[in-house]
Amino acid sequence: MLFSIKLDRWIRATLLFLGIFVIYLANANFLGTSDGYPNRYLPLSIIQEGNLELDEVIILDSKGARINSLVNSEDKIVSKYPVLTSFLALPVYVVPFIFHAPITSAVVGSLTKISAALITTFSALFLLFILRRFISEKWAVVLTLAYAFGTSAWTISSQDLWQHGASQLFLTLTILVLLKAAEKQWFSCLTGLFAGLAIAARPMNAIIVAFLFLFILHYKRKVLPPAILGIIAPLSLLAFYNTYYFGAPWATGYGQEIINWSSNLLEGFFGLLISPSRGLFIFTPFLLFSLWGIIMVWRRPLVLAKEPKFLLRYLSLAVLTYLLIMAKWWAWYGGVNYGPRMLVDLTPIFILMFVPLITQKLLQKRITVLVFSVFLLYSVFIQFVGIITWDMSWEKLNDLGSSDHSWLWDWRNNQPFYYINKFLTVY
Repeated sequence: MLFSIKLDRWIRATLLFLGIFVIYLANANFLGTSDGYPNRYLPLSIIQEGNLELDEVIILDSKGARINSLVNSEDKIVSKYPVLTSFLALPVYVVPFIFHAPITSAVVGSLTKISAALITTFSALFLLFILRRFISEKWAVVLTLAYAFGTSAWTISSQDLWQHGASQLFLTLTILVLLKAAEKQWFSCLTGLFAGLAIAARPMNAIIVAFLFLFILHYKRKVLPPAILGIIAPLSLLAFYNTYYFGAPWATGYGQEIINWSSNLLEGFFGLLISPSRGLFIFTPFLLFSLWGIIMVWRRPLVLAKEPKFLLRYLSLAVLTYLLIMAKWWAWYGGVNYGPRMLVDLTPIFILMFVPLITQKLLQKRITVLVFSVFLLYSVFIQFVGIITWDMSWEKLNDLGSSDHSWLWDWRNNQPFYYINKFLTVY
C-alpha cells in the first residue's frame, strides 16, 4: 500500500515535470537578450576548446560595438556574468556533437531554450518536493503550477540561459536537502554544496544562504560542520575562477558596476514591488498572499511537520534583506526584459510563504479562494502575454538609457498593458 502511494506520487511528479517542460518549449519566439549571449556560447567553448573564453564569439550590438555582456580579461574575452549556468547546459549542448550535427545560430537558440526550460522545470520539481512535506498533494501541485506559469520563472528563467534558472534550482535544492538533513548526515554536506552553487550561480544568493546558515546555527547545529565542509568546494572553485580571470577571489566581470549602489532606496524598493512596469505584485499579484503568509509566520506559532517553526521566519528576513539591497542597485529594474526579473530568484521562497496560510486553513473561505484564483489567473495571463508578444519594442520606445526612471512609473504607458494591447490586436 505504501509503495503504491509512493509510486503514484512519483508518477504524478513525472507527469507534472513533463507538462511544465513541454509548455515552456511551446512558444515559437525566443525571449533572449544580449545578457544571455555568454551562457549560450560558453558550452560550445567548453566542449570544443576546453576553456571558458569567448574570443571566437565576438558579438556586436546594433551600433557595431561589442555587447556589454562580454568583457576583457587581459588578452581574453570572457563572460561578464557568472558561468555556472553554462555547465548545467552541457548535457543538452553535447547532443549535436554526438550526432555530428552542424552548429548553427538556430541550433544554438534551440539548445539554449531546451537547457533553460530543463533547469527551470527541475526547480519547479524540487519546489513540489518541498511543499509535499508540509501541505496536501493538491495544494502542492497547485502552488507548483502557480510558480511555473504565474511568475517570471516562465517568461525569464525558462526562456534563456540567464543566471536566474540555476539560481532558483540551487536555492530550492538547498532548502530541500536542509529539510532532509536530520534524516541522513550526507544531506548536511549537500546543503552546503548546493548553497555554494547557489552563490556561484548568482552572488546575491549569499544573502539567502547567510540566513539559512543562521537557521542551521540556531536549530540544526549538528548540520553546521558538514554544511560548511560542503560549501567550501564550490566557493573555492568560484574564487579560483575569479582570481584567474579577474585578478582576485572577490573580483568579478561586473568591474566598477559592483560598487554602483546609487539608486534611491525608496524608489528601488517600491519599484521592485509595485512599479507598473517592473513591480512583482503588478505582474504576479497572487504573490500578495505571500505577504499574508509572512505576517502569519510572525504572528502565530507554526506547527510544521518534522521541522522547527522558525525556518520561514529566517527566509522572510532573507527576502526583506534581499529587497533592501537590490533596491540600491543602479539597475534594480533589470534592464531590457519582461517583468520583475531581479526578483525571480525569490519566487520559490514567496511560494513557500503560502504554507502557513494552508496549514492554518486560511485559504478555505470561498471569498479568499475566489480572490486567490482571480489573482493567479491574471498572473498566468500576464506571463502568457509576455511569452507570446514580448519583443523589446516597449523598451526601445521608453528606455533612453538615462538615470531617470520615471518611465517605469507611467501607469498609462506601462509594459504589461502595452503588450496586452499588442496581444489583443494580433489575436
